[in-house]
Amino acid sequence: MHSGHLLAATALFALAASYAQPAHAQQIDSARAPAARGARFVGQINNLTTTRPVTTADVRLMWVDSAHTEKDVSGKESSEFFIDTTRSRVGITNDSGTFAINNVLAGRYVMNVRRIGFEPVQALLTMGTSMMEMELAMTQNTPMLPEVKITESAVNRVTRRLDRVGYTSRYRMGTSGHFVDRAEILRRHPHTVTDILIGYGIGENATFYLDRMPTDWEELMSYPADLMIGVEIYRHRGAVPNEFNQTLGEVSSRPRKSFSEPGLAASAPVSRLALGPGGSGGIDAPTVFIWTYIP
Repeated sequence: MHSGHLLAATALFALAASYAQPAHAQQIDSARAPAARGARFVGQINNLTTTRPVTTADVRLMWVDSAHTEKDVSGKESSEFFIDTTRSRVGITNDSGTFAINNVLAGRYVMNVRRIGFEPVQALLTMGTSMMEMELAMTQNTPMLPEVKITESAVNRVTRRLDRVGYTSRYRMGTSGHFVDRAEILRRHPHTVTDILIGYGIGENATFYLDRMPTDWEELMSYPADLMIGVEIYRHRGAVPNEFNQTLGEVSSRPRKSFSEPGLAASAPVSRLALGPGGSGGIDAPTVFIWTYIP
């Protein structure tokens, strides 16, 4: 997870402050996660300047598995947050700028909102057992009209992203999955993620992960294909590479960028992925990993 500065809009700052929890060290036992379905998180995102809806904004609720607070030599506090991707959730705004994320378990989350052409929004919030509604405003980036120097092509950015998530190495190793690259995605002219999946015989019975976060067919029906850069399709659970079945080790790293609130900072996440009985698929149902531009 890459951090971004918290949007300095009054409404959002008040929201983050009201839901933020003290950043004392804590550890949540993943094995004791509640089995029941969670609550519903819905909202509206508008352009701060024009008040028009922001469409196809990627909204992610990153489950805070643990947090650690420390002081530097000057006495200033900063906090590291470690993320469990198996309990994180993702949504996308529609043409009206609204989004809905289902099955959100009660707990602490780092909310990350991204949209090309807008400044990222990031905040801390606590989700309860009842539905939560919120409104957000995103600040549009000012176009750079003077001289523009191109330092990296889109192809290179895609390649680097796929290398980082292991897509390229798994493809070269000749695993039993079917790999759909960005060129193939563009050739098919899909509107949503499911448009691509249907072309490969994948339906709602499969188990889906979007950037290692569990998701479902209903969410993918509205997720824009423009954000996709690669897909891995494993027809049977036994064909999934072992690296996806192992819990990744906890790696701590320094905070990268601080929130607007004093004393809070975000760090690189701890990423865990354990293939359980998620989704509606059984042991012989396909497992699909979808990779996007979103860091």
